Amino acid sequence: MQASGKSLVPATGAAVERHYASNFRSHGAPIERLLETAGICPDYLEVPDAVLPLENAYRFGEYACRSLQTEHLGLYVGLASSLADFGRYGRGLLTSTTLGQYLARAAARFNALTTGERFWLSEHGNRIGVNIKSPGDEGLGMYQSHLGTIAVTIAACRKAIGPAWSPHEIGLAYRSR
Repeated sequence: MQASGKSLVPATGAAVERHYASNFRSHGAPIERLLETAGICPDYLEVPDAVLPLENAYRFGEYACRSLQTEHLGLYVGLASSLADFGRYGRGLLTSTTLGQYLARAAARFNALTTGERFWLSEHGNRIGVNIKSPGDEGLGMYQSHLGTIAVTIAACRKAIGPAWSPHEIGLAYRSR
């Protein structure tokens, strides 16, 4: 990834991974072992402003899924999340007064959450697409991140529109999932 001519290492905040780890633990995953296997020092999760390589975070999600024999932990994390769980990024979204403002802010400020993934909106006639792209090859860990983002976005839409709202279509670009 390039910004202002400088190379950036795709990264995510330790607070986000702490939230994922807490949820994975509630499902019975052996968190400390999985973090270390993924190359993440468990102590980093206790430092609010620490950042971690996104690749290691994806690996952690993949290992947690394999340990629990599921490919859907990201969905569970997203469904169990509130915007407040995502620190300054989430708190900034909580002040949105309309769904449109929420979605525009989420897309514009996504790099405050992760520097490796890209979140954007696209128009298709009278439909709006919510898009996510990540660096690297598709994998089980990346899939968890995308599932979590989609679940949080759907929950925010339901809050704004009504609890019965459901998207007409959800598509993720993963052949094996």
